Amino acid sequence: MNAFRYVLCAFALLACQSCVALPAPHEDGKARAAEAATPHVAVAPAALPSKHLARVGPEARLREASMPKGWQFRRGSAGVLVDGQGHRIITGSADAPLVGVEPSQDGKWLAHHGSGRYSVYAADGHLLQTVPMFELAEAGGLVWRWKDATSLVGVAEFPSTDATADYPETDVLPARTLLVLYPLDGDGNTLYALDAPKPPAGTVVRLEGVTLQGALVLSAVVPAEYFGGAPEQALGVYEVE
Repeated sequence: MNAFRYVLCAFALLACQSCVALPAPHEDGKARAAEAATPHVAVAPAALPSKHLARVGPEARLREASMPKGWQFRRGSAGVLVDGQGHRIITGSADAPLVGVEPSQDGKWLAHHGSGRYSVYAADGHLLQTVPMFELAEAGGLVWRWKDATSLVGVAEFPSTDATADYPETDVLPARTLLVLYPLDGDGNTLYALDAPKPPAGTVVRLEGVTLQGALVLSAVVPAEYFGGAPEQALGVYEVE
């Protein structure tokens, strides 16, 4: 019975999507999400090369990752990014659905395919780069966002040894976090640990966002408020040296 209901729901979802008239994807395949297996790279966090974070101020305005005028990200069984003329720019697939997209300042797209898989696309939908899945021992999957046009900043969350997935239902509260930098023009497997400030006892560092200049805005948060709660203390704005 459950399987039958699943089929009905899936059919209804596809039917709703078909009500929206969209042009067919580009025949050369440039609009389709990457279906090739994402490379996996095992990393020992303590062995990562590091870069220094220099505090440059107490606060700053965050960059808003807004869509270009007329563009839309439409969720569904696979997801699709549509431009202002209704053309499909990036189309997800069953193996690589689109669960989120974020534009860079120079028009590229960071696409999240779920399960920690990310890739970078040109403005016209051509795949530029698949981001490796860096497997950090004892950490969850890295969550990436644009730092600037040539690099991504990610957050790894390390749970306590006795943590259980009960808040929220599918999340484990972090005992500590690690900020990392991934240069898109590197050798493909380059990852740098960022020496974030030590937060007050009982809190963890949270990346609140990135400024227009590519600086990181950090705060200290008690673990129970990590997922969407108010920060305990602002740590300031930091630039990568």
